[in-house]
Amino acid sequence: MNKKFYEKVSKVSDKKQKWFMWFLFHLLENYNISRTDKVIELLYNHKNINNILDIWCWNWTLLKKIIEITPGIKTINWIDISDNHLLEAKKYFNELWIDNNFYSMDLSSWIKLDNNYYDIITCIAVLEHLFDPDYIVKEFNRILKSWWILIVQVPNIVVLQRRISFLFWIRPRTSWDPGWDWGHIVYFTKKDLENLLINNWFKINKITWSWIFANLRNWWVWLLSPDIIIEAEKI
Repeated sequence: MNKKFYEKVSKVSDKKQKWFMWFLFHLLENYNISRTDKVIELLYNHKNINNILDIWCWNWTLLKKIIEITPGIKTINWIDISDNHLLEAKKYFNELWIDNNFYSMDLSSWIKLDNNYYDIITCIAVLEHLFDPDYIVKEFNRILKSWWILIVQVPNIVVLQRRISFLFWIRPRTSWDPGWDWGHIVYFTKKDLENLLINNWFKINKITWSWIFANLRNWWVWLLSPDIIIEAEKI
């Protein structure tokens, strides 16, 4: 991870891409299932959640929804490499009664949190940014309680439109944000992500996906779905 890079790109806007995505999502928003909605759907199945850690997802939309569905939650923690994002989040969450701590950390090194503490860890659109995802998943295993849940989401590099890009000698993008694929440096298939979790002592509970027309992609998920979402249990 590179802190200066992410502080810089968090302030950059590609107007053409942003306009296109705004138009696309407003045109098809009734058919869209967001990754946040999918994560919340997975969390609905788990009761008595006390401590949650959200890893570096640029805004706190997910955390707001988690609070709504977990009225008994005691602690919410958030890790981000961007000090700007952390300051914005603190303004909102410090007004709540929930115990919250926000940590500025580079996930290329040891996570300075206690062993076996969290009930839930959410890691959405993060692993593809890391130099060593294997190391950080080991760290997730260390700080997560046994038999509790890690939810991860990454882009699917082998979705149909990206395969077609390769055929025409075009580097496929896995992000609509600015920059050279917006800092994505690791690419995943479904099998890659499964193996990463299994090799670090997680059991796969459920695999799902999001985005526009997500339900229609059931016909051939790993060819048609642009992302992969996995719920895994620490064993």
